[in-house]
Amino acid sequence: MLWLHNPRNLTLADWPKALTAFDLLRESTVEWEGQLETFGDFYEHFVDARYATPCLKELMSLATLEPDGYSVLTTYARRLRQDLLALFSEHPLPLPTRGLLAHCLYWWNSFGKGYLYEITILGGLAKLNC
Repeated sequence: MLWLHNPRNLTLADWPKALTAFDLLRESTVEWEGQLETFGDFYEHFVDARYATPCLKELMSLATLEPDGYSVLTTYARRLRQDLLALFSEHPLPLPTRGLLAHCLYWWNSFGKGYLYEITILGGLAKLNC
């Protein structure tokens, strides 16, 4: 769970293990709204369905992507973390719940950075009239 505390703490040697762990976590399960769902399905229902479109619209509306885009992504990640923590009453969070939290935040971060990169490229192409 080192990634959850600070992703920058991971060394180059740690990343292959971390990526394998995040891939494996996708198939882990959580009981959500009376049903058993994989972490991947939970992410789709709870995170992607609620946050992706508003975040993308906000990113697309920015006049300057750097550093404003990263600020938007950070704001959404903080909100997502707070919303996820509010779902669970046990504190400190048990290991399976921390795994779900790490899974959701990792994939959200990957989603956000990926789209920010794509928006940057599209903006550059538009300036070149491509």
